[in-house]
Amino acid sequence: MRVPVSWLREYVDWTGTVEELAELLTMSGTEVEGIDWVGAPQGSENLSCFVVGKVLRRQKHPNADKLSLCTVEVGEANGGVKQIVCGADNFQAGDTVAVSLSGAVLENGLKLKKANLRGVESDGMMMSEQELGYEDKSPGIVVLPDEWIIGAPLQDYLPVSEAVLVLELTSNRPDCFSIYGIAREVAAAARLELFQSEDANADPVERLHVQQRLVDAYAELGRVKQDHYRASLVGTVGLQPL
Repeated sequence: MRVPVSWLREYVDWTGTVEELAELLTMSGTEVEGIDWVGAPQGSENLSCFVVGKVLRRQKHPNADKLSLCTVEVGEANGGVKQIVCGADNFQAGDTVAVSLSGAVLENGLKLKKANLRGVESDGMMMSEQELGYEDKSPGIVVLPDEWIIGAPLQDYLPVSEAVLVLELTSNRPDCFSIYGIAREVAAAARLELFQSEDANADPVERLHVQQRLVDAYAELGRVKQDHYRASLVGTVGLQPL
């Protein structure tokens, strides 16, 4: 099972390192086989190069019909206003965007630097889902919510670099077969508060009701097609002497 740490933190306020979290789970009986890092290379210096920006002006590139010359605000601490050449067309002036500054190392290992694109300097890049590692292909750049703070680290809102725990779970611990189940383990082992899940106040009958559903999937072992799953709810069960 793979557990994104940022998702886990939605249910438990873990402030230690990812390595300490893995050790805690392993020592409490939930074995962590490894830690995968997804996205841009980790490290505060690199992550500080990914910020929230706002497009102040968009105009046609003087030497290329399919490129735009943009003026982008990235916050005073990040250099203020940047000139960025962009090839996407799904945005306009006033949009909030994801910006990687010069010096950033992307998921694919590319290190950004100032470039001359068709005779115009470009300092940074407005990013797409593909460049953030979320999609294999993207039709354009990411347009973010307007309320996000300009100049703030993008990592505060989106997992630019994500630690993923790889767990080896056994069949006798079905209570751990979910993110919330692992969060419960962390809360218990570290004596932290467990935040309620979204369905905590739902009707118990609705939460326990399991509908039969068809799935288009194949089991890894034997490649046997599993066309449906079934479950039954058994109630009024108790213990009494024979």
